[in-house]
Amino acid sequence: MQARTVGRGGVRGEGRRARGGGTPSSCSCSRVNGRGPRPAIAGGRSGRGGKKSSPLRLFAASNEPEVPTTEDGASGPGLIKALLNAQPLAERYFERKWWRKPMWYFIIFGFAYFAANTISLSFGAKAVNDVVASVLVVIFYEASSRVVYKAKKRTVWHWLLHYFKLGTVVGFLMDSYKLGG
Repeated sequence: MQARTVGRGGVRGEGRRARGGGTPSSCSCSRVNGRGPRPAIAGGRSGRGGKKSSPLRLFAASNEPEVPTTEDGASGPGLIKALLNAQPLAERYFERKWWRKPMWYFIIFGFAYFAANTISLSFGAKAVNDVVASVLVVIFYEASSRVVYKAKKRTVWHWLLHYFKLGTVVGFLMDSYKLGG
């Protein structure tokens, strides 16, 4: 016995997968009951009555729009285009949802903590390059501080660098506490 769902227009879902089970039919799983993303149609059409779509194109893997550019250097292979459009795409990505910035700050902080522990372990194993490692860490800390604090307007990239710097400092401090001194 196949389950039926009652919608606004009467009985629906006779040939579709219902909540209680059933078998999938010819409908697409991502567009159950007419909901979900519309499939892309070649020729720049949006699938809504033949209207032209906006100049923003969607990436294949996500619903994040690609920023159109008219610069000469922005056209070309996908990697070059992605690198040239990285800043506006990232800013748009972080503006869409309020929780994305704190989430990425936490991820960067944790990655920097892990990187600091890895650096401390790898340089501490031989005990030969301790001075070189400490000089590199101090140079990184001072350079990143200069970049972050000299910026006229701090962008998301500055804050990510700042949290990476904080994560490395906390990682080295915790590693020194683990070693007992």
